[in-house]
Order: sequence, then structure tokens, then C-alpha cells
Amino acid sequence: MTTQPTPSAALPDRPSWNVRLVRARDVQERDVIRLDGRWREVMDVYNNGDDPALQFGRDSTISHEIQAVLDRADDVWTALRFVVEEKCSGAEIETKVVGLFWCALLEVQAVEASSR
Repeated sequence: MTTQPTPSAALPDRPSWNVRLVRARDVQERDVIRLDGRWREVMDVYNNGDDPALQFGRDSTISHEIQAVLDRADDVWTALRFVVEEKCSGAEIETKVVGLFWCALLEVQAVEASSR
């Protein structure tokens, strides 16, 4: 017995997704980006002039990692903190901080405008 494909009109209404390119500086919290070949959820985005200590405290390891990116010699860096799903377990969420040139292009998942 063969199964007949379900016509798309019979499927529940759901959003369609697309991939767009955005500059690292324009990434927003909760965006899902492709980084190192994997889709990652962005937790925080910091650009020059932002102070991560306001969120994490002056003595936080995360604050120091983010500030190290922002303290580079020029003002063209963006720090992204994202979820590392393969290292998460139970209630523990593992994150990582990376520094990217602010105009580097990143793939971002986006809901198509017509499906909103």
C-alpha cells in the first residue's frame, strides 16, 4: 500500500521560513544564525559603547569575554553570545561568546512577510 502525499492546502496554516543575510552589527537577541555550519540562537548582541557589566556584573567571566572583543584596537567589532545546544543538559544552558567584524554577513532565519 502506498501513501498519497497530503496536498499542501490540507496542511495546517503555519509560517514559512527563509534565510536572509544581515551584518553582524544588525543581529538581534533571539535571532537564529548560522555560525560555523550550525544554527545557533543568539542570546545577546554587544557593540562598541555597550557595557556587558550592566547585565552580568563587573566580575563575571561573560562580561570579561564580551569586553575583550569590544576593547580591540578599532571600533568595528560585534560580540555575540549564543547557545551551544550540544553542550546543554537539563536546566543548564551553555553559551559561547564570539567576536565578529561588524559588517560580516551572517545567515539569519526569518519568517517570510507573507506568512505572518
